[in-house]
Amino acid sequence: MGQDPKLSLQPPRHKGVLAIAVLKMVKSFLLVIIGLGALSLLHHNVVELAQQFMHFLHVDPAGKIFYAITDHLEFVDDRKLRELSAGTFFYSAILLTEGIGLWFEKRWAEWLTVVVTGAFIPYEIYEIFSGASPAKFSVLTLNLAVVLYLSARLRTDAASRPSAAG
Repeated sequence: MGQDPKLSLQPPRHKGVLAIAVLKMVKSFLLVIIGLGALSLLHHNVVELAQQFMHFLHVDPAGKIFYAITDHLEFVDDRKLRELSAGTFFYSAILLTEGIGLWFEKRWAEWLTVVVTGAFIPYEIYEIFSGASPAKFSVLTLNLAVVLYLSARLRTDAASRPSAAG
């Protein structure tokens, strides 16, 4: 009885797919940490905790950064923290599904990754127009590369398969 090579823990044969799989799994892990962090802030004064943290980092309490952060956090309550954690856990599950599926070189995972990653591209373009930054350009470039690479793989695979009609 031989083991199905698609179910082994060996990395994918295609290095690009491997890189995307690892990226998706790392992002999933980071989102779980963010979600757990949001849950750990329940029933706490988020503004006060942020002020203490910024004092620890020696951020100028009279500076713009200090006020910008505390002004935004003023509206964060337990409900918003629960929503944030639920959203991060949900998106983390999607990313983990993509990553594991790509690791095992599943065609459905390539499609899922193209659709999910591609769905964020219009928002990322909007974000660049609302205030460009190197980080925003990097995220857009990386996501465009993922979508284009996997789309090209899917087209190549479709072209190399025999047609059902023939």
